[in-house]
This record gives sequence, structure tokens and C-alpha cells, in this order.
Amino acid sequence: MPEDYLLFVIILTVIGFIVTTAFYVYFVYLPAARAEAQIDVIEQKGSDLITLVNNQITNIENTTIESLQSLCDAFFSVICDYNHNPSTNPCGNVEHPRCVLDSQAYPAYCNQFRPFPANPCDCVV
Repeated sequence: MPEDYLLFVIILTVIGFIVTTAFYVYFVYLPAARAEAQIDVIEQKGSDLITLVNNQITNIENTTIESLQSLCDAFFSVICDYNHNPSTNPCGNVEHPRCVLDSQAYPAYCNQFRPFPANPCDCVV
């Protein structure tokens, strides 16, 4: 009889271990694996979004630089045209000198794209 009891306890222990292992796998291991897979997906989507945002920022920076260069070229042209225009001609009119548009009429941020000449009458039309 004690042998039967001992066999029953061993079988019950093995069944308990199997059931406990099954519960662990079902309630702990599988949800953790699913969560890890979801974290990987979220991480990939986040990385893709960061890349997209960085690309958009680069595009905006490039567009802004191109716009500023174009605007500065326009300022430069208008100032040089005024300074060398035959009707105003402040650079060539010695008898009736007029106001020469110089670097004060040229925005400071434009110097990084196209520096304004030291002598405003030296700018090429």
C-alpha cells in the first residue's frame, strides 16, 4: 500500500509539474513573446517615422535655403540695378549725387549666399 501511495505522489508531482509548466508557458512565456514582437513592430514604425520626419526637415531646410538664395539674388539685383540705372544712376552722376544703396540696404543674412561688395558701385549688373 505505501508503494501505491508513493507511486501516486510521483505521478501527481509529474502531472503538477506538467500543468505548472503549461500554465507558465501560456500565461507568461507566450504573452512575453507576443509583447516582444509588438515592441519590435512599434520600434520599426517609430524608426520609420523618425526617418520620415528627418527627411521632411531636410527638405524644408533645403527649400528654405533655395528660397533665401533666390530672395538674396533678387535684393542684390535690385540694388545694383538702382545704383547703375541711367535714370537714377547714383554711381555715375557726379554733378547731382544721389543716395547710393549700399550694404545697409542688403540684408545681413544674404552675405552668406552672395556677399555684397565693399564699394556698392562695384556690383555687376
